[in-house]
Amino acid sequence: RIAAYLASNRRIAFNQHGIFRHYAELDADG
Repeated sequence: RIAAYLASNRRIAFNQHGIFRHYAELDADG
């Protein structure tokens, strides 16, 4: 559950940098 919390924060951080936007389609499933 902690990993999920960290993953959530990482998603936000990456999103702000525009890096995770490239993997938005892959992350849409989870």
